[in-house]
Amino acid sequence: IRVGGIAGGGDQPTFSDCSNTGTIKDDSASKNTEIGGICGRFTPGTKTTVTKCENSGKIICATTTGAGVVSIGGIVGNAQSPTEFTNCYNKTGSKLSNSNTAVTTEYIGGIIGYNNTKASTIKSCGSTSEITAKSQAYSGLVAGNIAAGSSVTETTVSGKFNETTMDATNFGTYCFGTSSGFKTTTGVTLAQ
Repeated sequence: IRVGGIAGGGDQPTFSDCSNTGTIKDDSASKNTEIGGICGRFTPGTKTTVTKCENSGKIICATTTGAGVVSIGGIVGNAQSPTEFTNCYNKTGSKLSNSNTAVTTEYIGGIIGYNNTKASTIKSCGSTSEITAKSQAYSGLVAGNIAAGSSVTETTVSGKFNETTMDATNFGTYCFGTSSGFKTTTGVTLAQ
């Protein structure tokens, strides 16, 4: 299942000046779910750009399968191509959640859920969200799991992870999944 506020999937697409305010929910029996405020999944390709896009809607995975992979992103759920995010915002009111605790792996991120195969760029973006996940291994308020060679600059973040408010003491922990290829918070600022 690939679901997005603008598009379910795209082959090396370009998104600009798009926004979603609605609730997006997958309560199917699908084993693999990819959901994004703007786009659910980018197929493998050379480059994808997402500019001036926003999400303030709720994104909910309530699948009923006992196994599978869930990818949820405030902007994009799963990007299989190198992606440039510029001036994108997951805004106040956004809630990203996976209520199926039986899934094998979950990737949840304020901007991008999963992109561990190609380095991405997140520049001048912001994420204010509430994330509910079964674990923090691949879930974070900026990105769940992105490649080690990625770049994150001039980006602000705030919100809650499993009901715990992000603050100065847990900032480094909640930005990216603890098992993500990219973990540094250089270039990321806690929004007060």
